[in-house]
Amino acid sequence: MPKNGRGTLPPNAIDLEEAVLSAVINFKDSIYQVAELLKPECFYKLQHQVIFEVCLDLFNKNKPIDLLTVSNELKRIGKLDEIGGDYAIINLTKKVSGTAHLQYHCLVIIEKYVKRKSIEISANIIDNSHRDDMDVFELLETIYREFGAVSDSINIKKSKNFKEAVNDFFSEKNSHRGGYPSVISKINHILNGYQKTDLIILAARPGMGKTALALNELLESALKGIPVAFFSMEMSIKQVVARFLSIVSGIGIQQILSNNLSESEMNYLKECSKMLSGLPIFIDDTPALSPVELKIKLSKLQKENGIQIAFVDYLQLMRIKDKKNNREQEISEISGSLKAIAKEMDIPMVALSQLSRSVETRGGSKRPLLSDLRDSGAIEQDADVVMVIYRPEYYKIKYWDDEDGKLTANQADIEIAKHRNGETKLIRVGCMLKYMRFMDLEKLHEDLTRKYFKGKEPENKPEFLPAMQPEEAFNDDMPF
Repeated sequence: MPKNGRGTLPPNAIDLEEAVLSAVINFKDSIYQVAELLKPECFYKLQHQVIFEVCLDLFNKNKPIDLLTVSNELKRIGKLDEIGGDYAIINLTKKVSGTAHLQYHCLVIIEKYVKRKSIEISANIIDNSHRDDMDVFELLETIYREFGAVSDSINIKKSKNFKEAVNDFFSEKNSHRGGYPSVISKINHILNGYQKTDLIILAARPGMGKTALALNELLESALKGIPVAFFSMEMSIKQVVARFLSIVSGIGIQQILSNNLSESEMNYLKECSKMLSGLPIFIDDTPALSPVELKIKLSKLQKENGIQIAFVDYLQLMRIKDKKNNREQEISEISGSLKAIAKEMDIPMVALSQLSRSVETRGGSKRPLLSDLRDSGAIEQDADVVMVIYRPEYYKIKYWDDEDGKLTANQADIEIAKHRNGETKLIRVGCMLKYMRFMDLEKLHEDLTRKYFKGKEPENKPEFLPAMQPEEAFNDDMPF
């Protein structure tokens, strides 16, 4: 048997491997429990891996598993002599007389497998670390990916019977009746808030205000004491903070970024910053994150700060270090990973996404479609909810393309274009991108600052500037 660099055998439990395989061959229902926990590579002996693969193959083909069927299948595929012949199979079946401790035996086999893989991966890391041509970031990505793959390959989560699932459902509903809140009341009504394990895609062309909407949604949860993570691959933390200050204060984002502030406005912004600093918001501006890096960072934040919802700005800026054949495959892996992270961490994952340029070449209103999701149809497939923002004001379109034909200034459409668990709908909302704000349409001309200060009027607050009149909206280039 192979030995490691110290001259000792790698961690193993050959006697328990024999006991598990004996149980699978002798007791027909054992395969259900073992197949849920173990994969062939978890076994240390190559002969045991071959036998277990045959057992799984028989199970998948709905064929019985016993001494004769396993022996015949090994003979058919030409591997009977490889595992030691019929004598080895017969000898294996004598290793156990029951299944009372079967789950425990499987867990010990998994433990030994993880230790062996850790030794193997660590050895490769040491070798690569000595290479002069090894990029340090590629090395780190390899470390994250390899150890992550080991973790992902282990399935020790027990299935629940229907009674347990129903009890969990109602206890969760009693403690948390809705999902995590949106700043838009109609989104709350249709989605019942952002739901745990859901991947929510917020898609738009540049200039539509998708980052502004995400920050408003994030702030809505934080104001209710819900810890939120924001991964900004496009903007620095300083730029993100400026946008939060604009939302809360009602002072224009360009004015804040250019530092064109009076003394009273500066004092007022300091009050706003004190309020924001007390909220459970955690920002990471690492560029070009990979899904593995995002998972590690988010796991740490969840463990240390109890993160309950995460936002990613934006999906197409993520990267897979191990390059795929094309960008579509890469985006497909990224979107699938984001959904897996949401499910594994039991949180809503809100990911921003670009729409393709085909929207710009389209005639008429340039209203986007679900099929405009950029780079991959897998985004639409993996998402539980897809919301698309359309702001005709950006294209200098003065009137809505519906039967009412009202002015478009300071308004946007948010189309819930996909909703796995409910209806799709078009929602018209108010947006004042000068202040990075999204709100219900009927609140467009309200002073929202009190909301952020829990109904109190902050000191040094300048007079509220109402939304621009429609004719003004088409004379200025608005930030987004």
